[in-house]
Amino acid sequence: MRTTFFAIAATLFAVSAHANPPNVVTDVAPIHSLVAQVMKGVAEPILLVPAKTSPHGHSLKVSQARALTEADIIFWVGEGLTPSIKKAINSLAENATAVKLMDATGITLLGYDESIEKEDHEHHHHGDGHGSHDPHIWLDPENARVIVMAVAEVLVTQDPDNAERYRANAIAADDALNQLIKETTARTAEIRDHRYIVYHDGYRYFEERFNLGRAIPIANSHAANPGAKRLAEIREALTQTRANCVFAEKQFGTRTVDSLIRGTDAVTAELDPMGQGFETGPALYAALIRDLSKTMVGCLR
Repeated sequence: MRTTFFAIAATLFAVSAHANPPNVVTDVAPIHSLVAQVMKGVAEPILLVPAKTSPHGHSLKVSQARALTEADIIFWVGEGLTPSIKKAINSLAENATAVKLMDATGITLLGYDESIEKEDHEHHHHGDGHGSHDPHIWLDPENARVIVMAVAEVLVTQDPDNAERYRANAIAADDALNQLIKETTARTAEIRDHRYIVYHDGYRYFEERFNLGRAIPIANSHAANPGAKRLAEIREALTQTRANCVFAEKQFGTRTVDSLIRGTDAVTAELDPMGQGFETGPALYAALIRDLSKTMVGCLR
């Protein structure tokens, strides 16, 4: 796989070489972490959306808009995750190489939970470019491996002076991700038959990769506030299924979850799919995946 990636690098994203390392901008913290691993020892990418901010409704600040204006390369998931960034790229970064990672060759794409999307139809946004695929692609570490190699392709082509460093970093990152997959597979084996509830429909990539049961989401994939009907359905699920663990999220607080489990035997824990609880940088991605698996196992065990 590595040989193929780098063999075709010369034919992709062909632009003139930079005298200095390119200015690289990323959208969310997990993607920033993967890009930072490839760029380690050369330069640091810029993060547009802080981990503590929901990417779905994020509005760019002046400094972030300026970063896009000065960018040579932009790595972003896609408009399904950060709709504001698509407009900003078109208006502020016309000369940059914008790499939409959901379109990267080899990325596994999964759909939404159709039942909740149809129920909360006003938040489904069929017509505004969100598409039909769940954008939380980084929660599958196999996708992270694809992202690392795709990032390396672009950087090798745009910055040939540092090509060997990028290649070496990408191979090291790929090895670490492969080990992370093995580690997480072993850790989550004991919870594969468990049912559980999550705050929003954003964990399917993690569930599919590690053969976990399908979570029952409270809110849709864009984390829109659930309506009374949906909350009533979740309460019913708590009493009629074995879903005795309800996961809140750091970005959205625990108020809704605390209300749902009141008077039931369910327990709660807090997931962190964006890496809010970790320092931004190369180590964030592995810490995020380990934290997800450990938190799930701890609550469901």
